[in-house]
Amino acid sequence: YSVRVAAVNALGAAQPRPTQPAALAPPRQQPDTPTNAHLLVYGGSSLRVLFNAPASNGGAEITRYRVEWDTSADFDSLDGGPLGSNTILVDPTSGAYDDCTMSYCGYTIGSLATGKNYTARVFAANAYGYSTSSSAPEPRFEAPARPPDPPGALNLFAAGRTALQVA
Repeated sequence: YSVRVAAVNALGAAQPRPTQPAALAPPRQQPDTPTNAHLLVYGGSSLRVLFNAPASNGGAEITRYRVEWDTSADFDSLDGGPLGSNTILVDPTSGAYDDCTMSYCGYTIGSLATGKNYTARVFAANAYGYSTSSSAPEPRFEAPARPPDPPGALNLFAAGRTALQVA
């Protein structure tokens, strides 16, 4: 980046002066929080977290994402930490490379209790570390669920000339 500064008053503007140094690279730092996080029911014992890359990579390529899940919004259910976590490596040399900018990246959280509410969060990381805050999904909490069992034996009876009865 380069910047020039000029003083301005009621009589006009002074000649702009360049700054010292004349140019400066953007600071390298941890990435922003991943964006567009969603938490979806994925089965009777699973939830799926979807997310996109952060708006800023902090000046270095994103190398991994960390997904954490818990039943507490404070992520402290297991000895002060989350119930579980997983690191997703981003490898631009692999044929399956997806930088999460054009499409969602995701992770399926399995082995959860059916009907119990869970929440999740996602961090992004580059060479300078993990994002300082996490992406909270919408909805904030979700419970794994499964479709209901089919009904038992059904009997169909005529209940008149124009009606049927199911029992």
